[in-house]
Amino acid sequence: MSRAQPSVPGVFWPKDRAVSSDDGATITYTFLGPDDGRVVALCSGFLCPDTWWYYLAPALEHAGYRVLLFHYRGIATSTLPAAAGPEAFTIDRFARDLRAIVDHEDLDDIVLVGHSMGVQVMLDAYHLMPGRTTGVVALTGPYASPVRTLYGRRELIYLYEIVRRALTMTYPPLLNAGWRLAWRRLPFLTIGRAVRAFGPRTSEAIVQSYVEHAAAMDPRLVIRIAEGMHSHDAMEYLPEVKVPALVVVGGKDPFSPPKLGYDMIKAMPDGVLRTVPEGTHGTILEYPELVNEFVLDFLDSLDSGAA
Repeated sequence: MSRAQPSVPGVFWPKDRAVSSDDGATITYTFLGPDDGRVVALCSGFLCPDTWWYYLAPALEHAGYRVLLFHYRGIATSTLPAAAGPEAFTIDRFARDLRAIVDHEDLDDIVLVGHSMGVQVMLDAYHLMPGRTTGVVALTGPYASPVRTLYGRRELIYLYEIVRRALTMTYPPLLNAGWRLAWRRLPFLTIGRAVRAFGPRTSEAIVQSYVEHAAAMDPRLVIRIAEGMHSHDAMEYLPEVKVPALVVVGGKDPFSPPKLGYDMIKAMPDGVLRTVPEGTHGTILEYPELVNEFVLDFLDSLDSGAA
């Protein structure tokens, strides 16, 4: 299935399937590739629809893998449960939504791939489904709250708490208006490059799909997701990852610094590290040929039993 011009910002592959979670959220998804291929499940980052899979998903499909693309609850085409308190937006909750898809489709032999926050989701999903997972891939993402390691400055946690509380206390209509204005008027691409969320090689058109999606979101939902991400830590799960693991880091990534990749590799029994020296947090869009090569080589090693 080729990429379509998105009718919903950032949705390059229409979601033609859905499953209900145990708390009533509707999780939408689709498959690319053959029905009998090894399943590769893609776990997106913070507020991400399909944007960051723009290059990797077609490469996996072309290589003959069955690619699972899904949206987290409240993201793009997936819906929220009727009762959506803080417990509805934990990393564990996102992982359980993925397991609902896996159960519904009766999937086995799955490789879990995460980017950014999706690495946290991927690790929790492995913890929930170790017997159904045959490999894990972490692409420029942390195993715990990125706020704790952002730019290597733990004191930024205090800034995060100040901003979070200020936004939570803001009058909702004013918060909504300010959120949309900020995303639509500020030079997001320039700012993103300045803070090394992505580098000069990143396509402006692709990033714009993420911007348009984020601008349309309810900022109170964004706060809930950020809280769930910040409260998560999967370090205790890492020694439990008994399947082959690939960890890709960007040498200039301040959001998931290379040290996190080294820590993950040391903690997991069967891991390999690959570095993109000039890569930022957006390495997956900046150096797609190299990232695709790393991932496909890893998958080939699983198929051949060499991993």
